[in-house]
This record gives sequence, C-alpha cells and structure tokens, in this order.
Amino acid sequence: MHRKYKPITLTEAECDELHSIIHTGVHASRTIKRARVLLRLHENILSHDAIAEECEYRSTKTIYDIEQRYRDGGLERSLYDAPGRGKERKFSPEEEARITAIACSKAPDGRTRWTLRLLAERVVELGICDHVAPATIGAVLKKTS
Repeated sequence: MHRKYKPITLTEAECDELHSIIHTGVHASRTIKRARVLLRLHENILSHDAIAEECEYRSTKTIYDIEQRYRDGGLERSLYDAPGRGKERKFSPEEEARITAIACSKAPDGRTRWTLRLLAERVVELGICDHVAPATIGAVLKKTS
C-alpha cells in the first residue's frame, strides 16, 4: 500500500533544529529517530520503505504517521508525544493529610498499630470517600516520610 504525498519542505531554521537534536545527544532516542526521519523526508531522495529500514522502524506506517503529524501540527507535534491525560487523584492534598494524621494517631482498641485495611475502613467510616482499597492507602502513606 503506497500513499502519495507531496514532499515536506522544512525551513532552514527547522533543519538546523533537527541537526541540533541529532548531534547533541541530549534528547530521547525516539525524538532523535523522528528528527532523522523528517530530514530524510525533506531530502526526498529515499522512499518511505527505505527510510523505515534506515531508521530502524518495523513499519512504513510510522514514517507516514510522522509525516502526517508534521503536516498537521509542525515540528513540535511531529517530534514529541502529546502529554497523556494521566490518572485523576483519588484524594485531595487535604484528604491525604487527614489519612496521614489518622495513621499517626493511636491505634484502635485491641490493636498495637494501624494496618492498611483498618485505615481504609476508617477512611470510609469518616466519609472521606465511599470506597478505597488498602493499597491506595499504602500509596498515600508512601509519599510521606
């Protein structure tokens, strides 16, 4: 499957930036590989298959994707990944402080210390959240010393 694209044309400043990325060695390897691809596409000498082989990509689709990302969003979009959404925090900093305070308080009667399971149950009893796994409580406490 061969797609027909007109060659990309980089500005002199963009070419200089790509050469800088390749030769300084302070960028992520995927960024350096993408910079090499963009320069090869700009030269318009090699086919997409040859560029994929030269830059050690398994598929030419990656080359087409880098090219399309450049056309859609420019150099930044083609070189770097978009930031991920990330996972939302279960607790606010104030709630984390309350959980830490509970863990530092005196253990319930009949117990010598707090367990993660007991802390999870207490957090639900106090209405800080509806349900929480003991491992989540452990992750909150791990952030504190």
